Amino acid sequence: LWQFILNANAINGAHAAGFSIPTSGPNFNTIISGAFVIQPLSALPELSGGQTTIDGTKQELAYGDMRPDLPDIVLDGTLAPNSADGLRIASSDNTVRGLDIRNFAGGAGNGIIISGGADNTTIADNYLTRNSNSGGAVGAIQIGGTVDNLTISGNTVIDNNSDGLEFTVSSAGSTNVRIFNNIFAKQGQDGVVLRGRGMLFENNTVIDNGTSNPLGCGIEVQQLQDSLIARNIVQRNGLEGGICLIRGVSSGNTFGPDNEVSANAGPGISIEYGSSVRNRITGNIMFHNAGLGIDLWPQGVTPNDIGDGDTGPNQLMNTPVLYDVQPDGAGGFIVSGEARPGATVEVFLAAPHIFGSGEGEELLGTTVASGAAGTADSTAAQFSLSIPSGVLEPGDQLTATATDSEGNTSEFSANIAVP
Repeated sequence: LWQFILNANAINGAHAAGFSIPTSGPNFNTIISGAFVIQPLSALPELSGGQTTIDGTKQELAYGDMRPDLPDIVLDGTLAPNSADGLRIASSDNTVRGLDIRNFAGGAGNGIIISGGADNTTIADNYLTRNSNSGGAVGAIQIGGTVDNLTISGNTVIDNNSDGLEFTVSSAGSTNVRIFNNIFAKQGQDGVVLRGRGMLFENNTVIDNGTSNPLGCGIEVQQLQDSLIARNIVQRNGLEGGICLIRGVSSGNTFGPDNEVSANAGPGISIEYGSSVRNRITGNIMFHNAGLGIDLWPQGVTPNDIGDGDTGPNQLMNTPVLYDVQPDGAGGFIVSGEARPGATVEVFLAAPHIFGSGEGEELLGTTVASGAAGTADSTAAQFSLSIPSGVLEPGDQLTATATDSEGNTSEFSANIAVP
């Protein structure tokens, strides 16, 4: 592998490392059962030539799959010097696929580090474990500068000491990053730390993070703009919560639809930084979080203000006020209330919560507040929503959110019971 990287850096054009190592080789099936283990004694050269593919899946094609569900080629940093990285990518148009990268945990070491300018990089179908140290802001996969057109897909990133995936402060200018179909589980700190613009973070599983730092968050968002986070499972993460917008302006993002955010030790989704606005939270499934389902800081239920003139995270958008739930005479119900004029109101079946506000476990329908003046706030507008028969039962709890035309979504409203 060392010599291949040197050759790829020295010779112009595309290069591909496709492993085909006989199972009779000295490092097969000795350190790890069924695997061929590469243990560098010094840091590998960085990929600086571009257009290089390192593909561990070729080993399985040549000799069969010796480790079902795990790569057969293992890059192990046990013997590497302090602060060595597994692979360092410093050029564009590279692909790393089908490797098990582990034990690069000394000093500032990472499993994979992607330097600024390494555009059009693909990191796919790898397994990364026990990388990064437990005290630093480093990731098993770390992006250390502006990188455009980056794809991270199909990886299992599990049981690393710090963050699973870390976009550093210097990477905040990255654009068109696609992160999908990955598992980020049991990291010591955060599952992922996201920065950039126009990012897609979709169909990922982010669970059980914060094992060594109880404040760990599932998806930590810092300096993220105009991005989509949808259809993810975010469960059992630390006290910061499931999805946490902290430290640095993050605006114009959409969270949803179909994120399942549940059983986190803090809020489901929290927006802590006061200048982070226009973050739309829509169509998600939230339940059994220790904090609020949606928490616009300061922590706890934010009271409505007449006219909604206050400012803060998501402009501290007023929640809807639910008036009542009345039978419609045909087996269904009509939900009525008020919200800011023109706001989109999402009504949910609520998972009962100790705060009495949400969480929204099942989206029942959407309407717009465009009726008469409100009764709790005369500057608000009334709305109603019909729920068909067979959906609700007496005693069910309902809650709602409101989102204005700029994309600012409120916390969940106070719950109301179905008669």
